Amino acid sequence: MRAVRVNGLETEWCHDDIVELVTGARDRLDVVIVSKVRSARDVWWVDVLLTQLEAKLHLARPIALEALIEEVESLVNVAEIAWASP
Repeated sequence: MRAVRVNGLETEWCHDDIVELVTGARDRLDVVIVSKVRSARDVWWVDVLLTQLEAKLHLARPIALEALIEEVESLVNVAEIAWASP
């Protein structure tokens, strides 16, 4: 299994990290790890971006998403975060 951690969503690099990673690795990438996820919306945002890239690049299978819970705010929202993406 190949997993890569990208910069946090609050940074200016996250979007480009995901686009460059998925575009370059394509079907060789299994999991994108997102740090400091605070809410379901964070997961939703990455899920939408991954879904768009998977369709655009005609990937054979979806890329999994791993959300790192690192903040107190995240613990409050952990149930919503868990249900935010299949």
